[in-house]
Amino acid sequence: MSTSTRPAPDLGTASRWRNLALYAFAVFGWELVVGLALDGAIRGAVGERWAPAVHWLVTAAGWLAGALLLLRHAPWRSDDPVAAPAGPGRARRAAYAAAALVLAVGSRAALTHEWKPLAEAVRLHDDVGSAFAPSLAALVVYYLAEVLVIVTLLGYGQRWGEAARGRSDVPWGGFVLAATWGLVHVLLQGPAGGAYAMGAAVLYGVLHRAVRGRLGLTYALVATAFVL
Repeated sequence: MSTSTRPAPDLGTASRWRNLALYAFAVFGWELVVGLALDGAIRGAVGERWAPAVHWLVTAAGWLAGALLLLRHAPWRSDDPVAAPAGPGRARRAAYAAAALVLAVGSRAALTHEWKPLAEAVRLHDDVGSAFAPSLAALVVYYLAEVLVIVTLLGYGQRWGEAARGRSDVPWGGFVLAATWGLVHVLLQGPAGGAYAMGAAVLYGVLHRAVRGRLGLTYALVATAFVL
C-alpha cells in the first residue's frame, strides 16, 4: 500500500511579498488617474453636483478590481497554512483588537474634535444638497473599497516583514502601510493629517495581527475603525 505525502507549501520569499505589497500600494494611484484624466469629463457629463459621487464610484471600481486581482495570491487563500500563524491566546488577542480599535477611533475624534461619520455627512449635505443620499452611498462604497486595498497591503506587508525579519507577532503590515499609504497623507493633508494616518496604519496592523491575519475579520475591524 503506497502512501503519498503532501508537499510543503511555498511560503514565498521576502521579495515576492514586497512586490505584492508595492503593487497594492500602486492600486491607490488609480484615484490620481481619475482625478487628472477623468474628472473633467465626469463634471461635463453629470454636472458639479453629481461629480463627487461619480468620482468616488469610478475610483472604488478601480480599487476593487486591483485588490481582487492581488487577493488571488497567498496569504489570503483559504488553504494557505500561513494565513493564521500561531500567536497569543484568544482573550489576549481580543483585548489587543479592542484596544487598537478604540484608540484608532478615539484618537481621531480627539484630534479633530468631531465624529467622522456625522461631520462628513453634514459637509456632504452642504456641498451637494438634493444629491445627498446617492452621494453618501457612493462615499460609503468608496471608503469600503479603500479599506479592501488597505487590508490587501496589510497582508502582504506582514508577510514581507515576517520573511525578511521574522517575528510574526510584530505588526509589519502596519509599518509598511504607514510608510506608504500613511506617508502619502503628509502630502495630501499636511504633517498633522499625515502623522495621524501613519499612526492609524500601525493600529490597523495591530488589528490584523490580533485576528491572526484572517481576511474577513481584518476587513471588518479595519472598516469599522476607518469609517468611524
